[in-house]
Amino acid sequence: MAEIWIKEERVSKKFLDDLGYYISLDEELDTAYFIAADGEDYVEENKNLLRDFLFSQNKYLLFISFIVYEDQTDEYITFFKENKIDFTLNHLQEKRTSYDVFGKRQYHPPCFTVNIKDSNSLALILNLNFLVAS
Repeated sequence: MAEIWIKEERVSKKFLDDLGYYISLDEELDTAYFIAADGEDYVEENKNLLRDFLFSQNKYLLFISFIVYEDQTDEYITFFKENKIDFTLNHLQEKRTSYDVFGKRQYHPPCFTVNIKDSNSLALILNLNFLVAS
């Protein structure tokens, strides 16, 4: 069994700035938790830990937001529609850079927010997307 590390943090402007990611909250959030499992297959361990924790809470509607690469947008839209998962798509203000045969270009990253209504949808989203978060 893996070792589990849990750390509680008070959410403040400094905390969000220190994360180093573009995060904007529409409402106040008091606490954030960093949870990590250690071990040989830590990605799968962390996914299972998060899934089991959220399943045990059994509180829905959950909103999960995540950023994908620009060329994955259509694939995700298709997946959500096929699985009847409500979502919104916005593009962040920050810019990312990509390179292709035509050279360097910048784009605003696509950010999905999905509405998770049950444990089935939650499992689908975690299986689809957890590797990105890890």
